Amino acid sequence: MAAPGDVIALAPAVALAEDLTTRERLKVEAQRLIAEFGVDGVSTRDIVKAAGQKNVASLHYYFGSKERLLEELVVDATLLMEGRRAVALQALVASGAPISVRDLVRVLLIGSAVQDEPGERMRTVSRFITALFPKYRYVFEAAIGDQLNVTYQRCFTMIRERATGIAPDLLNTRLLFFALSVMELFAAREAAMEAGGSARAYWGGPTMIETIADAMTGMLLAPAAG
Repeated sequence: MAAPGDVIALAPAVALAEDLTTRERLKVEAQRLIAEFGVDGVSTRDIVKAAGQKNVASLHYYFGSKERLLEELVVDATLLMEGRRAVALQALVASGAPISVRDLVRVLLIGSAVQDEPGERMRTVSRFITALFPKYRYVFEAAIGDQLNVTYQRCFTMIRERATGIAPDLLNTRLLFFALSVMELFAAREAAMEAGGSARAYWGGPTMIETIADAMTGMLLAPAAG
């Protein structure tokens, strides 16, 4: 299994291939359809047909089952996001400047902003991930384990070390809210970027990531009521 640091070279190499293999085409179409219709709204036959294959057994030949295909898509997305986070966090630490909660929030957001990467699958990653939660969370746990989100967890640990004015239990709750909110925000951004027009201009603006970082930092550090 690839290490998080391998993603920068690995993921785009697949995404940039012009002549997609049958295996990769099945992944592209599965992710696109699930992003639009949800896991339960897409059958194996739907995926195979969209990929231009005549034999329904082709999905089982390449992946074994629909669930195994989902796991592989989750791993691909996680490697890409983890690689982006790792690069951003490494640069932040190497700068030698004091690291704030907002800095760490921004690192996590950079990881989620995969729409800026080239490749067909990058246009549906966030909506695909959102479609799996919360019903299919076990797919994430089976696919990711403890090894593929090391930088993500490190950022959370560093946030806890800095947000000492917030009670630990409350901060953990807010970190959960943060994770869920980021998924939904980037799914909305992804859909808007695909729609184009004024929606794309709004969500794709140069300050959008910074605006989200401000909002998420405020949520994490706001004084507790009462």
